[in-house]
Amino acid sequence: MGAPLAFDSRRQELTDITNVNTTDDEVVKSFLQSVHPKDGLLTKYLSMAQVALVIGDTLIVHGAVHDYNCG
Repeated sequence: MGAPLAFDSRRQELTDITNVNTTDDEVVKSFLQSVHPKDGLLTKYLSMAQVALVIGDTLIVHGAVHDYNCG
């Protein structure tokens, strides 16, 4: 995901939902499910979303553009 706290935040979310401590493997499985090509929630969202917009000379995105992630 690229966010420094994403893994721990997902773990806390899953723990809150299930009321059971969540393992590292369960967190990874949750991330992988979200990007599954056929039924992943994040995959569905990104397939319908406009993830970037250029207006004039301004790039509008949710996130950041750095040398290491801009190709």
